[in-house]
Amino acid sequence: MKKAISNQKSIRFVWCPKPVAITASWGLQEAPDGAFLKLQDDFVTVSHLVQPNADKTAPIGWEPIYNPENGELIPGFFDKKDIWVADVVLENQQFNLKTADGPMSYDITEPSYIVCNDKNGEPDLEDSWVMTVATFSKNYVLSE
Repeated sequence: MKKAISNQKSIRFVWCPKPVAITASWGLQEAPDGAFLKLQDDFVTVSHLVQPNADKTAPIGWEPIYNPENGELIPGFFDKKDIWVADVVLENQQFNLKTADGPMSYDITEPSYIVCNDKNGEPDLEDSWVMTVATFSKNYVLSE
């Protein structure tokens, strides 16, 4: 796997402390202990949920951002941390993965990568997902 650097900065999330389930484009997501809901650019539409980190201060794989002028936390906005991407492009197949949401079966209909969050400088294979090549190209660049 190769490391990829995200250009997703100041992305809006809303913390939902109650159990929540939504249907994302890839299937049902459930969060019995609450989740961060990722908002689209209109700040109204939820694109998907992200499980919280251990202390519920940020979505897994994201980090809080701070005002550079005064160092204060900017509530609800996060920067995406680096991820890992597999070298193989998948297409037209069913693929099962362990995700932070639990086991997920992806119906891959367009060129896609397997990606995962970073854990202590290594790929976290317990927190992986399928991302289309188009989405990857829009939001990430490979690290050299």
